[in-house]
Amino acid sequence: IKKLHLLKDRLVKVDKIIDMSMKHLKEEETQIGLPSVTDVIYKNRDSNIVESELVDPKKYEMLTMLIAGIKEFPPALEDLGSIKMVQEISSVYKIFDEVLLKYNLKKIKSVGNYYMCVGGLSANNNDSTKKILLAAIEMLKVVTELKNIDCYSSKVDLKIQIGVHSGSAIIADNRNFNNELDIWGETVKIVESLQQNSQIGKIAISARTYEFVKTEFPFIYAGCLKVLNKYEIDYYYVV
Repeated sequence: IKKLHLLKDRLVKVDKIIDMSMKHLKEEETQIGLPSVTDVIYKNRDSNIVESELVDPKKYEMLTMLIAGIKEFPPALEDLGSIKMVQEISSVYKIFDEVLLKYNLKKIKSVGNYYMCVGGLSANNNDSTKKILLAAIEMLKVVTELKNIDCYSSKVDLKIQIGVHSGSAIIADNRNFNNELDIWGETVKIVESLQQNSQIGKIAISARTYEFVKTEFPFIYAGCLKVLNKYEIDYYYVV
């Protein structure tokens, strides 16, 4: 009982810090037939207080977050059955995990059709945004070459969209869920908007992220995107 009260008190403290950001996380979602990433992260948050152990919530003034989302499951993959489909998607996420290790990035979690990670949590994070984009490029390459990967037996073409944004967020370890992280803040919603509005097979980055890496990669201007139902941001595609 005492532990439960401590966990609830800790969650209340986090909520006070991020109250303004959380107001935007209940907006109506429009992605076709699939739950939004904010639904995935926040839907059962309160009901999971008993099982969760949030450790040392910390606010990062600047990090770069990536969300990769499968827009739709191809019929060939759905025909395999739910268990086999999960195994196939998991095999892709395991390759993504290896990409993160290569670039010293931190995985948030992979849930359903979403894979989330961040860069910039360590003291030496000057090149974290560049590493996030390098990882994103490799993720797209993995998905493109799935038909040539032996462990991926279904040989289907996944439709993936990637969004990247740099901003502040609160992150806490969730030690009862395989050392996954929980993340809160406006940055999550902005990355989600970029991911959902990205063209299939493209990496959409915000103007803020663009400023950090504009001399490192070739880009094209993609347009203006309304986020959080209150302002518009410019965004770009990596080419």
